[in-house]
Amino acid sequence: MSTARQGRVTKEQLAINGGPKVRTAPFEKKGNRYAFNELEQLKEALDQGTLFYWHGRKVRSMCERFAGMLGVRYAVAGSSCSAVIHAAVAALGIDPGDEVITSPITDAGTVIGVLYQHGIPVFADLDPDTYTMTADTIARKITPRTRGIIAVHLWGNPCPMDEILQLARARGLWVLEDCAQAIWARYKGKLVGTMGNAGAFSFNEFKHLACGDGGVVVTNDEKAYRLCHLYVDKAYDRFGGGRAPEFLAPNYRMTELQGAVIHAQLDRIEQIVSGYRKYALTLREGLKDLPAVAVPKETPGSDPVYWFYLPRLRLDKLSCTRDEFAAAVTAEGVQCGAGYVTSTVYQQPYLGEHKAFGKSGLPWSLGNDVQYRTGDCPTAEKINAESVILPISDRLGEQEAADTVAAIRKVHDHFYDSSR
Repeated sequence: MSTARQGRVTKEQLAINGGPKVRTAPFEKKGNRYAFNELEQLKEALDQGTLFYWHGRKVRSMCERFAGMLGVRYAVAGSSCSAVIHAAVAALGIDPGDEVITSPITDAGTVIGVLYQHGIPVFADLDPDTYTMTADTIARKITPRTRGIIAVHLWGNPCPMDEILQLARARGLWVLEDCAQAIWARYKGKLVGTMGNAGAFSFNEFKHLACGDGGVVVTNDEKAYRLCHLYVDKAYDRFGGGRAPEFLAPNYRMTELQGAVIHAQLDRIEQIVSGYRKYALTLREGLKDLPAVAVPKETPGSDPVYWFYLPRLRLDKLSCTRDEFAAAVTAEGVQCGAGYVTSTVYQQPYLGEHKAFGKSGLPWSLGNDVQYRTGDCPTAEKINAESVILPISDRLGEQEAADTVAAIRKVHDHFYDSSR
């Protein structure tokens, strides 16, 4: 139990100041994530005599299996989650100058596709406890030019989809779920990615399932499915239309090797995500009583999978900055970073200064001169400024979790000021 809860704080000497470390062993993941049946699947891919996705069977069979496991009709593979988000945005419909509302705390991959279609990203503020967009924050940003919503299930925690979908239907907007960090998370019993018009998943090296890089978009809409196929493959119609593109589309194809690796990993997806969740819940239980730490809350009715753990610091109760806190935890031999992203997306220069396409000013110069300013999403900015990020993995064990908790508690108790 923390001494802070007993009204007294022991100012134990921190490792950063010369004291003993909580952990002296390297903070390493155990085992090889690719040491199961990936080799068998890769050999089958090579034995086909082709690694092209349309001539082989690995990408197609992986997509069929993935769609079946999710309970949706269609899945289309691409070279990354950013790629399939781009394909989905284009397929669902966006014209130059159209607005798409999304989260201000996310990877650039969420908005890249919007910008490449010359759409305008608009950002809705976040819930202070769950870090997700809400119907209320989205509704405040809807204009006559709004075309769609990209709901980002940040850190593996589902957005409140019932309310968001109800709002979208009432306003005639499409909804794309960004599930890059949330594969196999559930909201009211439904898997993320299956509730909106489409859902995008990541197979990047650092995600729950991985093949180095790759992604899949899923949908129940046949038209969107066929358009997504075109948008990931230069608008070449592999269903019989030939190589006669009717619009401009990039080359985002997945190779048979990537498809084979994901095909193998689907065998143990439940094991992988349960490992992430177990580790995260150990962190939550170990930190939830600290008076100067606010642990993230799960969206009501949800079953998150956790991709990272992002507690917020109550800096008014600490005699240190957020960065000093993170540095002190790291010095204890435990991995800890100062926040998830350096700034909200709209505070980054390519958006804030309208430099997405050099000096052209595109897409804003087409007649929708949306401006981005500090203060646009105050809750998101506060979350970003006050949070520390802790890594999670199914290959980190109980000792790593216990040491992480111990390091956070040690640093917290050193800097906690009960008089504040």
